[in-house]
Amino acid sequence: MSEEQSSPSENTESALRPEPGLEIVQNREFIAENVAISGRHFVRCSFNFCNLIYSGGPVGLIECGGANNRLVEVGPMREALQGLASDEINEKMVRYWTEVRKGLNLEAAAD
Repeated sequence: MSEEQSSPSENTESALRPEPGLEIVQNREFIAENVAISGRHFVRCSFNFCNLIYSGGPVGLIECGGANNRLVEVGPMREALQGLASDEINEKMVRYWTEVRKGLNLEAAAD
C-alpha cells in the first residue's frame, strides 16, 4: 500500500475520532431540551423532541439517534444561510450544516 492510501480501518478510526477542541458528550438522553450542538462530539446519545441549536462549525455524531427534533440555526450559521457571510465562509458553514443535518437524519429546509 502506498503512503497516500489508507486502509479501511484507518478511515473508520479517523471518522470516529473527534476533532481537537470539541467537547465530548457520551451516553446522554435529551428529551424536550434546547441542546447547543456546535463544537460538541456526541457519542451514543439520543435526541427526542429537542431544539438542536447550531451556530456553525464542526459537530460529531457517533451512534446517535432520535426523533421529532428541530434544528435551529443561530448566529453565524443563520447569517451564512441568509448570504451575509463571505462566499468562502458561507460555503464552509453550509457544508457543515448539511453534514450535521444528515447526521441527525433531518431533512434540509426547502428554499
